[in-house]
Amino acid sequence: MKIAVVGGGASGLMAAYQAAAAGAEVVILERNKEVGKKILATGNGRCNLTNIFRPDDAYRGSHPEFVRSALENFSVDDTLRFFENQGLLLKDKNGYIYPRSGQAQTVRDFLLTCCKQVGVTIEYERNICNARKSKEGFLLTTEDSHTITCDKLILAGGGKAAPKTGSDGSIYHIAKKFGHTIIEPLPALTGIHIEKKSAIFLKKACGVRCDGKISICCDGMQIASDMGELQLTDYGISGIPAFQVSRYAAKAVYSKKEAKVVLDFLPDISIEKLQQLFDDKLKNVPNNTLEDWLSGMLHTKLIAGILSYTCIPGWLYLHKLKVSEKEMLFAAIKQLTFAITGTEGFDKAQVTAGGVDTLEVSADTMESGYVPGLYFCGELLDIDGACGGYNLQWAWSSGFVAGRSAVTKHVT
Repeated sequence: MKIAVVGGGASGLMAAYQAAAAGAEVVILERNKEVGKKILATGNGRCNLTNIFRPDDAYRGSHPEFVRSALENFSVDDTLRFFENQGLLLKDKNGYIYPRSGQAQTVRDFLLTCCKQVGVTIEYERNICNARKSKEGFLLTTEDSHTITCDKLILAGGGKAAPKTGSDGSIYHIAKKFGHTIIEPLPALTGIHIEKKSAIFLKKACGVRCDGKISICCDGMQIASDMGELQLTDYGISGIPAFQVSRYAAKAVYSKKEAKVVLDFLPDISIEKLQQLFDDKLKNVPNNTLEDWLSGMLHTKLIAGILSYTCIPGWLYLHKLKVSEKEMLFAAIKQLTFAITGTEGFDKAQVTAGGVDTLEVSADTMESGYVPGLYFCGELLDIDGACGGYNLQWAWSSGFVAGRSAVTKHVT
């Protein structure tokens, strides 16, 4: 049996290895001059290849339950055993798993070596422009008019995020040719842009890194939130918590819904507690200025941004603060709200939200529900993970299932 894997990223390498290890003749068709370019960029070059813990919202998509079967068939424990049994040493950093070398290249090179050991052939600079099903199997055509035939076909060409690594969404048209629906691809795990009205705040607070909570509200209802170190930028909000909720922001804006971001710079302190802290300060040091009081809680530049936004002078004595000004100040600290205008683009995104509709794919085998012998894996599917190794785990799990199923499942 000959199997062609289109795309030599994380899921494609895993699928190719598993299929070849199960006895198939496997060729990877890679459009770049090297495989696994996106792996090299993961985890800031350190490759967070999986995570011991899995929160309920670790995986997202139109049907996030789709991941369940694949993750059971090739779990985190299976992932750890696979890499360690093959000789890759790992380290656990609070549940985040990295190669002991601290280099993403180690993981890429390791997978490449594994594939070569089981006889996987790799053809570089093979950009597939057309594919069709025939009685004999599949016929693929490249941009340079090269033709490839195979019995089974695994599409692992990724999404649209990080196009410089080769993931530019060009694989979607092949899936469409086979009748599959593409859920609109949008940037995820990226920064969030906010309205121009925020300019006065961002001008003062740009560059600040601070602990806080970020929430996304859509048509007046909170749909996502996360806590951690926020980063205020010239365009809006960045940092891991913003990345975690960015796919919801992108979806809301794309759907033309009223999307807002709400920032809480003191998430562990309620408004009632903040009121008490203010009253205590007013009682003990009545001649303190507003800026003096805030300096004990917030970053200096963040204070400047909040005061500029509220138009309340920092030199104002606490006892001179009006009730309305105090309410405005507390709201700016606990519920600073801006309209969302979009997110950073695919060039800055770490992953794609959207892709091949999972309703049209078997969760147990990754096989197309329309075309027998056609399989999908990785980011090409409408599944995206949170930060923390979840997207790579999805690549390993879905790649494992696609590769093994392509060998063992008989085409009818």
